Amino acid sequence: MKENFRGNYFLLLRIIVAALLEIYLLMTTKALNKGGYVVLFEAACFFTAVVLYGLWEKKIFLLAEIFTAGIFFSTTKHSFMLLFGIVCLDIVKVYSLGIFGYVLPLGISFFAGAGNFGQNFLLLVLVSFLYFQHNEIVLPYRKQIKEEEEFEMSLKRDMRKQEHIYRGNLENNMLRTENALLEERARLSQILHDKLGHNINGSVYQLEACKVLLEKDTKRVEKMIQAVINNLRSGMDEIRFILRKEQPKKHKLAIQELQTLCKGCEEKGIVCTLQINGAVDQIPENYLEVILDNSFEAVSNALKYADCTKITIEITKWNQFAQCMISDNGVGCNEIVEGMGLSGMRQRMRSIGGILEFESEIGFVVKMLFPLKGEEDE
Repeated sequence: MKENFRGNYFLLLRIIVAALLEIYLLMTTKALNKGGYVVLFEAACFFTAVVLYGLWEKKIFLLAEIFTAGIFFSTTKHSFMLLFGIVCLDIVKVYSLGIFGYVLPLGISFFAGAGNFGQNFLLLVLVSFLYFQHNEIVLPYRKQIKEEEEFEMSLKRDMRKQEHIYRGNLENNMLRTENALLEERARLSQILHDKLGHNINGSVYQLEACKVLLEKDTKRVEKMIQAVINNLRSGMDEIRFILRKEQPKKHKLAIQELQTLCKGCEEKGIVCTLQINGAVDQIPENYLEVILDNSFEAVSNALKYADCTKITIEITKWNQFAQCMISDNGVGCNEIVEGMGLSGMRQRMRSIGGILEFESEIGFVVKMLFPLKGEEDE
């Protein structure tokens, strides 16, 4: 109800103004005595034209306003010339005559009867002011609000679309990682089968033979059992060697995940560069986990909000410190407000005694500094 009233308030206002103006003119003139029902009919026709134009704002109804006002004027002479004030104001709106167009109706007061000049002038000033307020203040404000709402909705749609794309790429990256893990497991299984299959099968056959010879040739069984023990020990040593050789180190996995993250950005058309400086393999594993988590969070924020074309992830190890810096060339922000994402990054850094800084003069920069001396001393 309130929304309908706000949208049509000026239509109601025009109807009220037209009705009051006609009543005022009918009461202050002797038109009814001279024309009787004809004047009332002409007044009703003009009022109907005003209502129809207010409802649909078509030029044909504006012509109807002019026509009925003209007939009214020809019947009552100067008495009802004030009605042309409403017609003039509607013409000003249709043809966008500007602010000074609202002054034109005031001139009608000079020809609408000398006896009531002051009253007629004030009435036209009031009506012109109402039209001016609606056309030049209210309508532009509504248009601005509507454009801002449409812009906000488009931003929300773009953010949802970007988030959908990001989630899809993340799922694809996870699938690629899982496939790589399955392939690695299959390869490792094949190596264990090729290296140890014959060894274990031989040991099983020897134990089966020992079971048969257990009561017949004890000494021979003892030698065979010792051979099986030696064979299995050798096999265990070989398993340990294979696992040590095949097991990837934590820092290699971290670099691989960051490279996957950069590849995901490049699929979105954003240049993402990973720079490694120094002996990264000396960075403790818990520090690497924080670097990974914060890097994913920083890149995710850049993709959602920064509107950037380039992202750089730089990890540096020197002396007793390590540093990770994630920067983009996006729009940045005047004031950094720490939401859940940035607060989570700060909490991770605080848990390991690291230092976290944000900069947004040009783009957005996340700086992480890790002290390594205490970690090495332990």
